[in-house]
Amino acid sequence: MRINYHSTNKSDGTSIQLPLSKSLSHRLFMLNALHDFPVAIPALSQSRDTTLFTQCLKSATDYFNFLDAGTPARFAVAYFAAKNRSITLDGNESLRRRSIAPLVDALSMKGAKFEYLNEDGFFPVKIIRGVNKNHPLFEAPWTVDSNESSQYASALMLITSLEGFPQEIKVNGLDHSWSYIQMTQQILMRWSIHCSLQEGHISIDNNNIKPPQTIEIEADWSSSAFFYLVSLISGQSLKFSGLKELSDQGDAIVTNLFEGLGVKTITYKNDTSLIKSGLTISNHAEFDASEYPDLIPVLISTLVYLKIEATIYGIENLKKKESNRIDSINQNIKQLSSQLIDNHDGSYQLKIDREPHISKKLNIMTNSDHRIAMAFAPWACQIPSVYIDDWKCTEKSFPNFWNELQKCGYTLVKEI
Repeated sequence: MRINYHSTNKSDGTSIQLPLSKSLSHRLFMLNALHDFPVAIPALSQSRDTTLFTQCLKSATDYFNFLDAGTPARFAVAYFAAKNRSITLDGNESLRRRSIAPLVDALSMKGAKFEYLNEDGFFPVKIIRGVNKNHPLFEAPWTVDSNESSQYASALMLITSLEGFPQEIKVNGLDHSWSYIQMTQQILMRWSIHCSLQEGHISIDNNNIKPPQTIEIEADWSSSAFFYLVSLISGQSLKFSGLKELSDQGDAIVTNLFEGLGVKTITYKNDTSLIKSGLTISNHAEFDASEYPDLIPVLISTLVYLKIEATIYGIENLKKKESNRIDSINQNIKQLSSQLIDNHDGSYQLKIDREPHISKKLNIMTNSDHRIAMAFAPWACQIPSVYIDDWKCTEKSFPNFWNELQKCGYTLVKEI
């Protein structure tokens, strides 16, 4: 599939409709389902991940395939163990490479029983029985290793909202993605569930739950990031609605990141506008990305466009996403005379060929990873021949991405 660009001559604030946050949707829907749906949620994310999650939790099936939906699949493991329901959960090859052992181990210590059907520690997994309140260790604090993913801790936080469940969670090794734990905390607080966070320790009071009557989900900040690059690379002013300046989403930091990269964010009432501004970062920058890993593909794509080299910390876990995102990023930026190099000290170095060079062709190799596809698509504004191998992968998080991109002068053309 070829991506073309034609100047729209628009600078008056093209309106982009962002999807609702799938991270918020997953947490709110699971909490609501755990308590038998007392809260009205007018709309959820329409992402494929969220659709799969809601279908699974509402179904009476004994087998469900989550494809590559990592967060929903892990949350579902905790949900069905808490509900004491037998079910087999599976996924595609991408999901089968993502560990669930720490979460399964934590639940097993409360009497749940699982059977790995392929490789130990990975999907597919059968939940034979759920947690048991009569288990000798049931009242002891939860203990979970979150070196690989904060999702394990979030899943336990959500089921801990159930009456009679242990109220303490000891978290080992969580030195990244703390913003997602804080998001889960804010979700619980909306239900009047007090939740305190300290280093390595989470405390939840599940005794006086008061669900709100209704909850509206805000738009997705991580999805806005791709249009920051569109605004920068095309010079267009763009406008969003539904984003919250004081957001529960850690990826709202995109406003600060792009402030130094030449895009200013202006918020007025319910509208957020992007305006191209002056660059304040020089030839080299440093980023600790441990709290916003989902923004890294588009951040690196932007740095390459601006020819800004960088040292980036906290991205080792990108190897365990929908694709190995370190490799996927390198496959694409190498075509743009750049490379992401592992320094083997917890950091990566972004190296860029500073010699004048304008690529005439870019083959976007997505590895079926939605964020890779969206991070490099805006380059069609700069490069005359841009091709993408899997444009449908964006349905995972942003089903209408291409329609919204089209508003900015981009088109997809099938070529035989």
